[in-house]
Amino acid sequence: MKENKKILIFSTAYFPFVGGAEVAVKEITNRLGDDFSFDLLTAKMSKGLPKFERIGQVNVYRLGIGHPLFDKLFLAFLGWIKARKLHKQNNYLFSWVIMASFGGLSALFTKKICKLPLFLTLQEGDDLEYIKNKSKFIRKNFLEIFTQADFIQVISSFLKHWAVRNGAESEIRIIPNGVDFLKFKREESFNRNEFRKQLGFNEDDKLIITTSRLVKKNGVKDLLKSLSYLENEFKFLILGEGEEKDDLLKISEELNLKNRVYFLGTINHQELPKYLWASDVFCRPSLSEGLGNSFLEAMASGLPVVATEVGGIPDFLHHEENGLFCEVESPESIASRIKEIFSDENLKNKIIANGIKTVQEVYTWDLVASRMSKAFSDLAEKNKKRKINILIATGIFPPDIGGPATYSKLLLQELPKRNFNVSLLSFSHFRDKCPKVISHFLYFLNILKLGRKTEIIYVQDPVSVGLPVALANFFLRKKMLLKIVGDYAWEQGCQRFDVKDFLDDFSVKYKDYSWPVKILKKIQLFSARRAKNIIVPSNYLKKIVSNWGVNPNKIKVIYNAFDGINCGFSKEEIRRELRLDFDDKIIISSGRLVPWKGFNILIKAFKDFNSKYPKSKLLIAGEGGERENLLNLIKDLKLENKVILLGKLDRNLLMKYLKTSDLFVLNTSYEGFSHQLLEVMALGLPLLTTRVGGNVELVTDRENGLFFDFNDLDKITELMFEFFSDSVLRYKLSENSKKRIEDFTEYKMLDNLNNFLRNI
Repeated sequence: MKENKKILIFSTAYFPFVGGAEVAVKEITNRLGDDFSFDLLTAKMSKGLPKFERIGQVNVYRLGIGHPLFDKLFLAFLGWIKARKLHKQNNYLFSWVIMASFGGLSALFTKKICKLPLFLTLQEGDDLEYIKNKSKFIRKNFLEIFTQADFIQVISSFLKHWAVRNGAESEIRIIPNGVDFLKFKREESFNRNEFRKQLGFNEDDKLIITTSRLVKKNGVKDLLKSLSYLENEFKFLILGEGEEKDDLLKISEELNLKNRVYFLGTINHQELPKYLWASDVFCRPSLSEGLGNSFLEAMASGLPVVATEVGGIPDFLHHEENGLFCEVESPESIASRIKEIFSDENLKNKIIANGIKTVQEVYTWDLVASRMSKAFSDLAEKNKKRKINILIATGIFPPDIGGPATYSKLLLQELPKRNFNVSLLSFSHFRDKCPKVISHFLYFLNILKLGRKTEIIYVQDPVSVGLPVALANFFLRKKMLLKIVGDYAWEQGCQRFDVKDFLDDFSVKYKDYSWPVKILKKIQLFSARRAKNIIVPSNYLKKIVSNWGVNPNKIKVIYNAFDGINCGFSKEEIRRELRLDFDDKIIISSGRLVPWKGFNILIKAFKDFNSKYPKSKLLIAGEGGERENLLNLIKDLKLENKVILLGKLDRNLLMKYLKTSDLFVLNTSYEGFSHQLLEVMALGLPLLTTRVGGNVELVTDRENGLFFDFNDLDKITELMFEFFSDSVLRYKLSENSKKRIEDFTEYKMLDNLNNFLRNI
């Protein structure tokens, strides 16, 4: 199976609404688009925006009616509905939540409902007390975003401590935001003086720039007031919009600074570098800051930076090394640091050089994207090992005998070793105590009860168990996985309702059959379509189930396992125990005594063989509706002492009969994937079988077995004679069978199943 690389992003806002977090998502996804695919859920917030569009490497889904507040609430509390639908289609690796905000709440609910792991990115720059007050009415859910996160990435040490204070228990990794260094590196061709003239500044003007939202936490009021402590040649360029703009305009008038402050509003990010290159100093005296991409962009542009020692700023800015710190809410201190830069050329050049070096070595988007890719992969690896609750729904379970019983017991024993919490519900427990309809209803009720606490329901047949589970899952909405090892409708049709078609033809027909067969076909198709994924033990069965009308992309082939045979006795010892002659040529076959196993033709072929090799016997193990017919045939052919119907044998006794035999013959018109053939091959017992179904995936003609067509009497007889007359052929088939079995180990099957369960 191709490794799943799809990630679902939750972001309260996204382009064209631009902030540091939105830029970070775009820059990272642009660089990781070859390794991961991204879908993003966000609030629409504007009526003119499309509900879906692709931006860069991201498929953007906008939810809501175009109202900012309503759409954020819709995203928070109903966004999981869209997320669940997308997850069902795309089976995401995990959700990536951009900040503990409205999108974070939606991701939290998605995790609870869909069990989708949560990767939380913290980029909050607002004052933490403000965030706390804003979330007080949903405080419990807000804190759950931290406690339920499976991995947390923060852009600063400051935010790491905040996450811990809010109860985070997962790994927290500091990966800062980055800068497109080549974009902000000053171009040699840039005419600084010409651009300043276009903006209305003289060469002698000392231009201070800030790029920020005009909100309280960015300290723009303090920056504006600092002009009162600076000479007239100092002028301020303010890029950005926000709720404080009117107040700032009023302050500039009151302080008679109107001709020294220039409000340019929001500038296209592509044009931003020119404004930085034209300026002399960057300053943003923040009251709080998650990290501060604007500072890094200014440093990359070759500007000296003045900042406050708050939030995540100390992670990258060091006083008198690559920037200067001023005091918080102190216009006088701000002015003093700005003057210091203009009065000390050596300090200024040092700060500029070290600022550029800092960005180059730590804060480029390429470096950030590489570290994010590693974090994504680490969570994916952790997710592969996480504990998953799984309910096995089986029709039979030991002491019942049969493949599903043995398989279910194996899963119950082995999956807990691979970090699964396993529970099991067997239909036989209800079938043995209650009539049919009642037993199915009781099973349905118990699935409802046990299924609430599970993530995956693994169903072992599509009819007796599949139907009640599929109906229960209308309410449970769990991941339903269905194992199909045959066509139950065909088997019942052949045994009870006079169906004569071979399985390949039966799988594509519907109208030609009686109503009981039609009902069975409908039931197994209903269960198959309701399942999220289907497991089959052979490519042949994948084709058959696809013929029903099931999407082949949801069908996974996982070969059945063979757990080996512990049979230490020699052939001679077993013959002695079973009272078989040492020099007899013993041919054996096994299976249910049903028409499609062709035992009648095998017996007739043996009649011809026995005429040449009178010291030979045919042993047939199994029970079924054809027993009386076969006994009559044996009597008619006068083979009473030569063909022996062994009946139903326990596994150990059957292994002894196989071990002591010379040749295994299976004349069958259908075989999904024969566990019996695996056992025969493991014993080194040469085999003849039909070129049908899953047999061709196990046997290569004249390498580890011999093929014939179903019910080809002459060919079966011919191959029997050839086999016993060619000792080299016998040895080759035996040795190659033992080698082939190495591809069907129990470990390999369980490993494939484990990987599949963790990726559905």
